[in-house]
Amino acid sequence: METDSLLFSKSSNALAQFSESASEEEPKLYRRRWVMLAILTLLTAENLTQWLFYSAISNITEYHFGVSSFPAQCLSLNNLAIIMIFGLPATFIINRTTLKSGILISGLLSLVALWMKFFGAGKNGFALSLCGQIFASFGTCFILPLPVQLASIWFGIYERSLATSIAASCLSFGMGSAYLFAVQFVPDVENHTKVEDGIRKSILVQAVLCSTTIIAAVILFDNVPPSPPSPSQAAVSTDEQVRPPYLHSLREMLSNTSFVLTGLTFGAVTGVLYTFFSLLSDIVLDNYDVDEDVVGWMGFIGSIIGIPGMLSAGFWLDRTKTYKKSFVGCSGLIFLTCLGFTLAVKYNAPISVVYVLVGLFGFLTAALTTIGFLLGAELTYPVPELMSTGALLTSGQAFGVLVLGITSYTVAAVSSEFVNWFITGICLFAFLVTPFIKSDFRRLAEDSQDSIASSSTIVATKRK
Repeated sequence: METDSLLFSKSSNALAQFSESASEEEPKLYRRRWVMLAILTLLTAENLTQWLFYSAISNITEYHFGVSSFPAQCLSLNNLAIIMIFGLPATFIINRTTLKSGILISGLLSLVALWMKFFGAGKNGFALSLCGQIFASFGTCFILPLPVQLASIWFGIYERSLATSIAASCLSFGMGSAYLFAVQFVPDVENHTKVEDGIRKSILVQAVLCSTTIIAAVILFDNVPPSPPSPSQAAVSTDEQVRPPYLHSLREMLSNTSFVLTGLTFGAVTGVLYTFFSLLSDIVLDNYDVDEDVVGWMGFIGSIIGIPGMLSAGFWLDRTKTYKKSFVGCSGLIFLTCLGFTLAVKYNAPISVVYVLVGLFGFLTAALTTIGFLLGAELTYPVPELMSTGALLTSGQAFGVLVLGITSYTVAAVSSEFVNWFITGICLFAFLVTPFIKSDFRRLAEDSQDSIASSSTIVATKRK
């Protein structure tokens, strides 16, 4: 068993509203925390693979199901609308039950969704496939807010940013997997039988992976460790009698101006991210004479490179704790990258340049996701991380519905160039908001306060 150093022992000045027993526990780390993290990461990635699968092959989807561009985009757009509406209610359910409940509910909904889409893979199965996407979206509501909460419950103060980034990397991995599954399994041919066969093979592989992970969650997943991993987590009681009411925590969080501004930037960038990768196929094919699989690989690279982006952000924040500065800098770079992409496509730059810009955009937006989750948790402590993450995700889905709804229509009705300039303007807005966020890192202050108190106690004991 691994344990934190003596500097992490609990001090006597814990917040008054939390239980006395929690403050007396010595923080410890357990090796099986990595098992919990792996289960959450895999199950989230499997759920999110379903989200962009049809968008990755938008032209094939429109042909196979016999629908126009906007109904085909609704296979992805419904995810944003459902999370926007039901994201916070899902956090209420998880808050009243356990993390394991959220994971299992999400896994089962994802599995049901896969089988619905398996039987709706035929050319007349658009309605059933849409229902399957809706079920998967409800599953997303229950699992997407969990990475920050799990990292806080199981990991110490010098690794929870990295743990958050690993769990959140499933966003990029899931998006990248959607492109990979679509390109590898579904042929770009005008043959309904071959397209249907490709969709079903892809779904069967996903169903096997999802079922295996659900079984692992049932057997191996634990809700909490025997002892808390950090002073700030020790201060937060899990006793139902002293836990702050959900609505009280929600009001506390939404009255925090810095958190609201963080939510605006996070939501705007997330909305652009969803739009960018959902419409990447339309934008590139409208300006370049390339095959569908070229765009598929571009989307895969742009999504999967988000994994090192998130890990880099987590590694950086664990060592520097520069949450606001990193958030401001990253949002500024995202604006510049989006502007570069817009100009590159407008002036028909080489496709290799577009590849690089798509990759850089994926790297930076993924990094901002990790930074935003952690900044939100710092600004709202002791509100449960589950709630701050849920609120940020709700903001992201709201912007996603708005931006993707507008651009899905205008990409065909106006032009792809309009879409590019529109999302670039949103990135500029997101960047201009960030300087007004205050550096009020409450969770870090709690951990630092207790570390100083513990160090003083150790020094006093040695002198005796």
